Amino acid sequence: MTVSKLKEINNLTSDTIKIGDKLLLVEPDYIVKKGDTLYSIATKNNLTVNELKELNNLTNDILFIGQKLKLNKDLEKEIYVAKKGDTLYSIAKKYNISVNKLKELNNLNSNLLNIGQSLIISKN
Repeated sequence: MTVSKLKEINNLTSDTIKIGDKLLLVEPDYIVKKGDTLYSIATKNNLTVNELKELNNLTNDILFIGQKLKLNKDLEKEIYVAKKGDTLYSIAKKYNISVNKLKELNNLNSNLLNIGQSLIISKN
């Protein structure tokens, strides 16, 4: 993902983020434009046509201009930037997930956490 796309998804006007800011990593919806096809949308978003159809409960290949499509095949995730006093336990508790799930999402082998460290947080 490009920096400009990340800024667009999160409505950011500068490249600066603060400790504790949360960022969306996936675009929540796609609005179909003239000329779009399931194949072109799927390809741009690292999906197969079947995955895109499944995500959106589509039974045919017909799209309509202005139609909203879901693009994220995983649980929607956001980034949490650790701040002073945070622990994996406190972050996990805040987002109602287990410490083990938080460690799994972030490929962590220990409970050590650094200020400014970015963590993927599952919203569900």
